[in-house]
Amino acid sequence: MRKILLGISVLVSLAFLAACGSGSNGSAGSDGTSGTAGTAGTNGTDGTNGTDGSIAVPSADTNTFVTSVVDTTTTLGSITNTYTVTGMDNTTAMDSRLRYYLYEGTSATAKADILEDGGVTCTGGGTDTDCDSSNVVDPRGMATDNLTLALAGHTLNASDGSITHLIICPGNEAGDAASCNAVALNDRGQKASLGVSVVGAGVGNALVATTGSATYLIEAVADNESIYSQAITTGSKTTAPSLSSSASSFVASADVRESMQVVGTSSGVYIIAQVSGDRDNYSLTTIGGSTIYIDNITDGTETAVTDIDMSADSSGNLFATLLQDDNDTLSAISIDSSNGASYVTTDNYTMVSGTANRTSQCSAAYPNGGGMIVRVGHDNLTHEFVSVTSSGWSWKSAAVAAQVVDQFCDIVFDADGKGYYVGGEDNNTGVSAYVSTDNFSTLTAINSVPDVGVLNDVKLGVDPTTKQPILAISGATTAQMFMYDNSSDAWTQLGSDVTVDVDERIGLAIVDNNTFVMSTTDADNTTITVFYDN
Repeated sequence: MRKILLGISVLVSLAFLAACGSGSNGSAGSDGTSGTAGTAGTNGTDGTNGTDGSIAVPSADTNTFVTSVVDTTTTLGSITNTYTVTGMDNTTAMDSRLRYYLYEGTSATAKADILEDGGVTCTGGGTDTDCDSSNVVDPRGMATDNLTLALAGHTLNASDGSITHLIICPGNEAGDAASCNAVALNDRGQKASLGVSVVGAGVGNALVATTGSATYLIEAVADNESIYSQAITTGSKTTAPSLSSSASSFVASADVRESMQVVGTSSGVYIIAQVSGDRDNYSLTTIGGSTIYIDNITDGTETAVTDIDMSADSSGNLFATLLQDDNDTLSAISIDSSNGASYVTTDNYTMVSGTANRTSQCSAAYPNGGGMIVRVGHDNLTHEFVSVTSSGWSWKSAAVAAQVVDQFCDIVFDADGKGYYVGGEDNNTGVSAYVSTDNFSTLTAINSVPDVGVLNDVKLGVDPTTKQPILAISGATTAQMFMYDNSSDAWTQLGSDVTVDVDERIGLAIVDNNTFVMSTTDADNTTITVFYDN
């Protein structure tokens, strides 16, 4: 019975379970709480830094130096010169990192650019001598410690005169040595200022003179009588010349083109000119000083003197020669800048070879004073040299170069008494030049100046260092400056051409052994040209 009841119970339970299978699922229970994160482990210890490299900057070569001769290119910013570098470390170690580096500098220590790119040649280097494309000199395998560095028309990084030195430094990957060697480039060339005038428009016949410490531009205005001057600041290789201070006016001249002369001495600059309206007398004015009148020094009519040439001896004493209007008579005077003038000798000189030509006389005081040498041209197409002292006039020599009227010329002595002459020939279409070592008793022809066209004017000076003549010459519409080299018997042009007017005067002043000043005019404009010779 119990078994029957149990079976019935099981069946009923199964029936209920079948009925529940079609009902909804119950809600899911909530997630349990996350467990706590474990503690981070301790960082490992940093490793030890590696040892720094040991490449060191090379030591300075205290015995490395550079020698040179002279820059033969006369244009600023271009160098032609040869340098010898000695005392280099000509190592034989092929694994050496030592190199030498070449630079252009604005001083002996300030590098401006590497030295390369045109006209650079190294001779005597080791495994690498290509200095034209690289500023590196490799000393490995050098036979000697000498290097020859040649610059042939090398164009510097700047052409304004700011590059002043050549620098050579030992170096490697670590850099250059703390101290390098250098040599001054002594870049030669000119600076010019165009359109300069002390009085504005209408100027002409610009001259220049110097005391050594002060240099002046002397100009005439268009009336060819009014004279003005103004101080010049000669500037530098990086700065063009200019006028300074204010203009000063002087006693009017009868004819500046024919009669005015300027002379500079260590104590002053002097202007001598015919007095306007009183042509047989002259005025002598010191720039910044007083004017004296040289009255009645010439005898004759109002036009008694047609030409004058003034110069100074080494002590600053002034002398002048005067050609009278008969074109045949020369007078010689010494001038006291305070008291006036007196005759060197009371007798005049009458030409023995023919009548002299107007503007065909030039003279120079002897360096030791006491008299002058005079060159005069003649209508018979010759010229001669005569001497005048207190003892009188004496004939010295004759030159036979063909001459005609109005031959421009100039004479100058160096400190040793050697005389130089430059003058026009062949109707001023050519120029002849002579040198004399015996006060022009004998003359030796030297190489002529290159042709500049029909001559306007010439001026001579002397370089105090080389004792060679410096020439400013104006021909046709071109003015040029030259230096003579007696070792090669050649004239070298200093700087470039300057444009001028036909028939205008030219001025030249030797300020010092490095500074030569030329003055020229073109239309209403004056040009001041300064050549830095170094």
